[in-house]
Amino acid sequence: MNLNFVVLKTLLFALTALTKAFAYVQYEGVSPSHRSTPLSAVLGGQVEMECLARGGDGMFDKWYKEKDSDDDIPVEQTSGHYDVKQGTTAEDFDATGWYVSTNANDRTQKPSECRFGQIQRIPSPVRITTNKDKEIVDKTYGSITRVENELLNLTCVTSPPNQTVEWWYSSDDRSYEKLSKNVEHDNNMDNTNTISIKDVGKKDMGHYRCSIGNATFTANLRVKDKMAALWPFIGIVAVVSVLVIVILIFERRQKLKRKAAAAEEDDHDHPDDP
Repeated sequence: MNLNFVVLKTLLFALTALTKAFAYVQYEGVSPSHRSTPLSAVLGGQVEMECLARGGDGMFDKWYKEKDSDDDIPVEQTSGHYDVKQGTTAEDFDATGWYVSTNANDRTQKPSECRFGQIQRIPSPVRITTNKDKEIVDKTYGSITRVENELLNLTCVTSPPNQTVEWWYSSDDRSYEKLSKNVEHDNNMDNTNTISIKDVGKKDMGHYRCSIGNATFTANLRVKDKMAALWPFIGIVAVVSVLVIVILIFERRQKLKRKAAAAEEDDHDHPDDP
C-alpha cells in the first residue's frame, strides 16, 4: 500500500513537472502607476513597471534600460516588478525604452509584451535659487532667512527648461493665493522665473510657492529684525552694567560702615575729651 502510494506520488510529480516544462507561458506587461496612460513622471518622481507570467513557470533575469547604442544598462531588480523608488533621474528619461529578459544566458529572450517605451518627462520645478550664493532650496520645501530691508530674489528653476511657472503666497502654508502687488515678476531670458522683493519686511514673511500643475516647490521666508545681531551684545552690556552698579553700591555701603565703625571706635578711645 505504501509502495503504491509512493509510486503514484512520484508519477504525479513527474507529470506536473513535465506539464510545466511544455506549458505555454504568456507574459503581460502592466504599469501599476500608469495603467491606462503612457509612462510619465516629474524629475525625481516614481515609476512602476511590471511583467506578469501566466500559464507556466515564467522566469525573470534582469530589467534593462534601452539606449540608442547596443550597450543597454541593467538595473538591480531581478523580479518581474521594477519600481524606480529613489526617483527618476535625467538618465532614466534618456533611456529609449525598458524591458525584462527571461534568460540569464540569452538577453534576446525578452517578451515583447513586457517592453515599455520611453518615460515621458512631466515639466516641473526642480529647485529654487536666491540672490545669495549657494543658497538653494533643493527639496520640495525649504527655508530661507533675510534681515529687514534686504533684497530677496527667488528663481524657480524648471525641468525641462523654458517652462513658465505660477507663484503663490501663503502666510500659514495652508491657503495659497496669487502674490501681492509689491512683488515684482521677471521672466528672465535664461528660461527661469524670478520674483523680487526689494525691501524685505516682517509683512513679507510666509511661504512662496512656484508651481507647474500639481508639481510645486515652496520656500518659507523668515525675516529677522535689523537689530537682531546686536541683541546679544546689548544683553551682555546690560548684565555687566548691572553687576558694576551692584558692586559700586556694595562698596559704598561697606565704606560707610567702615567709616561709622571708625568714628565709634574713636569715641570709645576719648570718652573724657572736653
